[in-house]
Amino acid sequence: FAILGETTGRDDKNPENGFNGGAGTGSRLENIWVEHTKVGWWVGAGTQNVTDGLVITGSRFRNLFADGVNFCNGTSNSVVENSHFRNTGDDALASWAPSFDGGVNTNNAFRFNTVQVPWRANCFAIYGGKDNHIEDNLCFDVVTYPGILIAQDFNSHPFAGTTAVQRNTLVRAGGSMWNEEHGALKIFAKEGPIAGLTVSDIEIDSP
Repeated sequence: FAILGETTGRDDKNPENGFNGGAGTGSRLENIWVEHTKVGWWVGAGTQNVTDGLVITGSRFRNLFADGVNFCNGTSNSVVENSHFRNTGDDALASWAPSFDGGVNTNNAFRFNTVQVPWRANCFAIYGGKDNHIEDNLCFDVVTYPGILIAQDFNSHPFAGTTAVQRNTLVRAGGSMWNEEHGALKIFAKEGPIAGLTVSDIEIDSP
């Protein structure tokens, strides 16, 4: 099944996304191709319909104007795995737990994914939340930002539990954005401390 959009620019007031909003408990998205939309799937609906147990697997997200997949608004116990992302206009994969709109993102995982050429922002990002993981992924050719960003930013809930970043490979990641030089891996405590972070077995090639 494919969603081939006709989006030509980013308008954040318009939910011109492949999939948008929360998912029912235990939902599964498998073998889907999303291209030429704003976001592949913005997973969240404020404090209503909080997503729990979503699995996204074996899918492709390409040529987007913003995020590939964003776990938001308290999304928990969910995973993106064995999927491919290319040419996203914001984070290819992000978990964002905004304190002003929803609960704490908990126990989510991005694993065994490949990301190529995000032209703005990161391959992978976690903004607050509890016990979230980025594991066993490949990231190639980031244009402007880190390959992996762990940040207390965007009014996110504080970090809690253990945030694990392990066994990832970052090739030609890092770049220039907002008058700053960003490394392949960045830990950014802009709005508060980042507690319980574990980083191990990261391969960085040609940053």
